[in-house]
Amino acid sequence: MIIWNGHGILIPIFGIIGLVGGTILGAMIGGEKLGAGLGMMMGGIFGAGLVWLYALTIGKTVEQVLQDPKTGRPVRLRRSHSFFFIPAFAWAILASIGATGMIVIGTVTMVSGGSDTPVVQAPGVGELKAAERLISTKSNGSFHGNTEEAEELARRFASASSEMRDALIEKGKTSKISLSGGDFLTYCQMSEHGTAFIVHVPGLRKFSDEAKTLMCDAAWFAASQVVADLVPAPQNLAVGVRGVVLYESILLGAPEKILKTRRQTDCSRATALRIRMC
Repeated sequence: MIIWNGHGILIPIFGIIGLVGGTILGAMIGGEKLGAGLGMMMGGIFGAGLVWLYALTIGKTVEQVLQDPKTGRPVRLRRSHSFFFIPAFAWAILASIGATGMIVIGTVTMVSGGSDTPVVQAPGVGELKAAERLISTKSNGSFHGNTEEAEELARRFASASSEMRDALIEKGKTSKISLSGGDFLTYCQMSEHGTAFIVHVPGLRKFSDEAKTLMCDAAWFAASQVVADLVPAPQNLAVGVRGVVLYESILLGAPEKILKTRRQTDCSRATALRIRMC
């Protein structure tokens, strides 16, 4: 049973938001070699930081002196905020201790991960991760490809996908902070194995399940349209639809035929895309 006093339930909420946000940001900044360690360090720092912010602001213990109307004597009222009977300030100290441990472990991870020791990876893993980093934020640009032709295909695919999104899906509330800047950040890879697109759809996590399904189908249709004029036409087509971090769907097959694997929640499971990123 979870027990809290005042609005002490915000203590773990603040901590979790900081931990998750810092971990994601650190992983994105650190990249393939340093992402895990940096994510752990920044997660600990952000998590503890938000708990301290709560403890020093809205989580502070407030004392108020009132006068008893019957006796005329002063009455001291104290309003505190706690979680599992532990006050916010004590939680901030505990969070700092935990953050210190995460910083130490993260530093060790970064040192070992940044060494020159070769790491054996499956074919295409490095290329896929590099492409995913490019489309993680608009600061890297909106359209990318392994060739100039592929970059142009990425631009045309993003434009077609955006038009279909606007036509088929009702626009909801938009966030003022967006890593994509509202663009369909796209990477296209052309090879003898076929053509692959990875697209970061802006605001995908806020879509309803029906809208997500519709967006994935629209992305496949847009990709099929874009590659239709290629000579020779690709025998294989792959489209990965994702948000900032997670894949919603990976669609594979010939442009006329499609094999759908819905809700890929772990980037490491995108084996099919890796094959085409070789």
